[in-house]
Amino acid sequence: MTLGELVAEGGGSIQTGPFGSQLHAADYVSVGTPSVMPQNIGDNRINDSDIARVSRNDMQRLTNYWLAEGDIVYSRRGDVERRALVRPENDGWLCGTGCLRVRIGDRQIHDPAFVSYALGLKESRKWIVQHAVGATMLNLNTAILGGVPISVPSIGEQRGIAEVLGALDDKISANSRLQATIDQLVQALFIDATAGAEAATLGAVADVNLASVKPTAGELRYLDIASVSVGTYASPAASPWSSAPGRARRKISTGDTVWSTVRPNRRSHALILEDDQLLVGSTGLAVLTPKRGRFAYVYEATRTEAFTAYLEAVAEGSAYPAVRGDRFAQAPVPLPVESRIIEFEAAAGPLRMRAGAALAESAALVAMRDALLPLLMSGKVTIKDAKSVVGEVL
Repeated sequence: MTLGELVAEGGGSIQTGPFGSQLHAADYVSVGTPSVMPQNIGDNRINDSDIARVSRNDMQRLTNYWLAEGDIVYSRRGDVERRALVRPENDGWLCGTGCLRVRIGDRQIHDPAFVSYALGLKESRKWIVQHAVGATMLNLNTAILGGVPISVPSIGEQRGIAEVLGALDDKISANSRLQATIDQLVQALFIDATAGAEAATLGAVADVNLASVKPTAGELRYLDIASVSVGTYASPAASPWSSAPGRARRKISTGDTVWSTVRPNRRSHALILEDDQLLVGSTGLAVLTPKRGRFAYVYEATRTEAFTAYLEAVAEGSAYPAVRGDRFAQAPVPLPVESRIIEFEAAAGPLRMRAGAALAESAALVAMRDALLPLLMSGKVTIKDAKSVVGEVL
């Protein structure tokens, strides 16, 4: 059946979030109910980092757009194949401007978690992209989303598949919370270590774009700017050099920090702790190699609000602002006395390694989840066997 038929069968609905005329930028508040925007839609989960909020009065005015546990939220423009399942902690939030809400009516017929996983199949995502409208930016509407084909097994199978994949997602979520906690702890350590420190330039503590690589006959793992987000990155798969883009030139080593040189306001940066000679970065990334191996200090010094503000100030170009490599080297960073740096690195380094291990584990779990999904849907792998495999991993 189609998603629209599935939703209608249970008395549910597919609807858009409020338009700009209903909710203006000036209506957002610092303390209030979270409003989910396209940028908050992650990998089947809502990312509440820097989420917008609305007042109680506006929530009462926009009751038709409230989210409930089990709803599925889509981006209405841009990356239109991205969706997120509304978890218990998101219940009562607002489906914000630029989003679509899918609500499953009768949950004795259809399991919302299963439906969300089914919509994450490669075929479903591809279908949405192919049928979205717009030349410069893809747009999605209720009619298009309602037309997505979806195969629906019995409710027992739906719940079984959702349980297996949900166990993997729960571990991925736990790893994300661990990384967030480490971010907060290391930030506090850095603030303490740099209190009263003199100002220096990044070039004094790190090399910028230290080494380049040339195409060979083998393989590479190409990291581009689209793969890097705030504090993390999608680990790239291996591919032959013969198909690599011309921008694949930056050598990336263990302990390097990478920063997107374009649109610095997005803060796309990550710490690389993989030990892989195949990893190669795009020339759209600035690769910051710590001097004296102090990767935790360099990473922390370059993820501050002050560092981002500097990059925004020196970016060149209006439509596609970018920062030159030499500008990165001139960026101001706090430089405490040697003993404080040593103390900070001794505490922060192991914490960053633990966060890196959690990130690597999550990447492996995502790969397992995405591989299991079509196999479970097609019946090539039974729910019982999948539970056994997942149980061994977790």
